[in-house]
Amino acid sequence: MLDRMELEDRTMNFLFEAATQYSLLAPAVSRALARRMRVFASGAKVGLHASSVEQLMCPCCSQVYVPGYNCHVSVKPTKRKRKDRRLTKSRTAISARKSSYSETDKQGSTRHPKKPRSLRRWLHYICRWCKWRRRLVLPCQPQRPQVAARPAAKTLAEKKQAAVSEEARNAAKAAKRLKQAKAKAKNSASCLSSGAAEDVSMREDGLAPTVESPGSAEVALSLPTTIKDRESSTMPNPLTADQPKASAPSHPEAVAKQEPKACLK
Repeated sequence: MLDRMELEDRTMNFLFEAATQYSLLAPAVSRALARRMRVFASGAKVGLHASSVEQLMCPCCSQVYVPGYNCHVSVKPTKRKRKDRRLTKSRTAISARKSSYSETDKQGSTRHPKKPRSLRRWLHYICRWCKWRRRLVLPCQPQRPQVAARPAAKTLAEKKQAAVSEEARNAAKAAKRLKQAKAKAKNSASCLSSGAAEDVSMREDGLAPTVESPGSAEVALSLPTTIKDRESSTMPNPLTADQPKASAPSHPEAVAKQEPKACLK
């Protein structure tokens, strides 16, 4: 069982959604549903949200607003009151004039900046069915600060100093780029020269020639003979391999005594 308040809320939500959906398809049905919702809310003593209802439907014919189709919406600022333009002594006096671009006056006291005035804006609704006009106040927005009549420009010396520093910075960047380009060109030239020298030194068979020293030719000629001598000294003689070797005499006197005997024989 639904509570009374829940039942009223559901009924009002149903009527409002139905009026919104039929606002383009059947404007008359939409107006009837919206009017019935208003009557039901007043009978149940339910207060509708004023801002939402005023921005969503016309209070005269209960037409749900569809901007560009059945209503016209515009935002306009409020009209300002014209100030008195009469010239007075206080306005024409030289001492009363103050420069709008300076923050300090002649005595050196700091003036507090003026607070920007807020502008009030109006939201205008014009219903195209009943030509009813409604105007709602929008929240205020702060006005932009007034641009100074005389801009706070730099002095001539500061401008010259800034120009000189900028020129020096640009010159340093250009010198750095030139130095890098020269180094790159030098490296590429050295690589090309080394590659050309290698190509010239290549032989016809595709192998690079060896660098010979002055004594390398003599060493190359004597190398086969030394190898042959070593082989002959290490290899045994087959004719004399089986014969026993004569023992060498230990004393020279024994050698002298043996020689006459050999001669006698």
